[in-house]
Amino acid sequence: MKTAPEWFGNRSLPDAVLKILGRRARSTNLKTSTFRRILGHVRKATGGKVGIYGVDGIGKTTVLKELIGCPEIKSSFDTVIYAVGVPCKDLKTDSKIVLAAQEVDVCSIMGVSKAIKIANLSSEEDWALFRDQVGGVVDSTNIQPIAQAIVNECHGIPLNLIATGKALRNVNNAIIWKLTLHDFQSIGGNDSENTLRLLKFSYDRLKGQVTKSCVLFSALYQEGHEIKSSSDGVFGQQVKKEQVLMRRGIVKSRFFAGIKEAPEEKYWKGIEMVFLMGNCISRLPEKLSCPHLVMLSLEGNVKLTAIPDSFFDEIPNLQVVNLSNTRIRTLPTSFFELSKLQALVLRDCPLFMDLPPEIGDLEHLELFDLQGTDVNNLPNEVGKLGFLKILQVSCCGPVECIKQVKLSQALLSHETISSLLLLN
Repeated sequence: MKTAPEWFGNRSLPDAVLKILGRRARSTNLKTSTFRRILGHVRKATGGKVGIYGVDGIGKTTVLKELIGCPEIKSSFDTVIYAVGVPCKDLKTDSKIVLAAQEVDVCSIMGVSKAIKIANLSSEEDWALFRDQVGGVVDSTNIQPIAQAIVNECHGIPLNLIATGKALRNVNNAIIWKLTLHDFQSIGGNDSENTLRLLKFSYDRLKGQVTKSCVLFSALYQEGHEIKSSSDGVFGQQVKKEQVLMRRGIVKSRFFAGIKEAPEEKYWKGIEMVFLMGNCISRLPEKLSCPHLVMLSLEGNVKLTAIPDSFFDEIPNLQVVNLSNTRIRTLPTSFFELSKLQALVLRDCPLFMDLPPEIGDLEHLELFDLQGTDVNNLPNEVGKLGFLKILQVSCCGPVECIKQVKLSQALLSHETISSLLLLN
């Protein structure tokens, strides 16, 4: 590690940090702010791990991302990385780790030298943030008292304030505000439960099923992945998946990180969405009984080479499956019994080459992504996919290394293409 420069003790926070922390940073004594405390502990020669903790939506991820983006941090370390679900092994003396958790007990287990709590916003700060999101409509005399009461129900959690404010932006009907306040006051529960329910309120306020589908579809991708309308046009807009909480607040779901084996069946019971992205899973159970499961993501499990033939036998209601960036070569026979499947993502599966005629049995499929696979011929049965709107294919190799090309007659016959009436 390079020698830490004097800026740690003498300079004000960089503009990028002030921007991300917004009014809160400007209204706080910077020498005692959360960010400055983190910087101070990173500066110390002793103690390789610093922990920050706080409830869902308080801004832990935002602080971490802004921390690694600071030019001053980059100038003090040879390498700066951001990682999710990576176990902390013994550190070299010149290395530092800043980790985030919901509970201080987790920080203790991870052996941090200092645990710093990210506190909830003050009443002045949360009102300023909410007003920024919702607009000047809150200045109306018949809305402002109700709006202030709604802000109080957000408990000073930035994610609550942002999601709620955007959902009510420019709404000038006082009755809607009163109904919203009534709903919020009946929520109850702890901070995490409140956040999930408030996010569901924001989701319910989205206009149209297309926009809601867009938000749900974003859960297919890793955090921070940009989904452009040019490639996923059926969903109507560009979405950036910033928070796992967004999907957790809408349906019963479960997210697993840092695991090498598939979770036991008991952890799948009653769950509608299971997210296993970016793990080291190499084997899946022979069969799982998950009648409520509608979405499954195994993206990024690069050690997964095969799926048992009977794996999908008792998962009849699956609508979305993401197997991208795995090493599977084909789909199991039970997969083609998923009569309700609407989206299948096989992007960047370089060993995948076998697409059998049974693909035509997935008659409700709307999105089929084969970019970055080794498939060079699609069976004519693809023409039976009457609801297909998006079909993405490419030359062999990873998506980022090639240019997407139009469907050629060698890949899919003209007659088959002509039968896909809804294809974009």
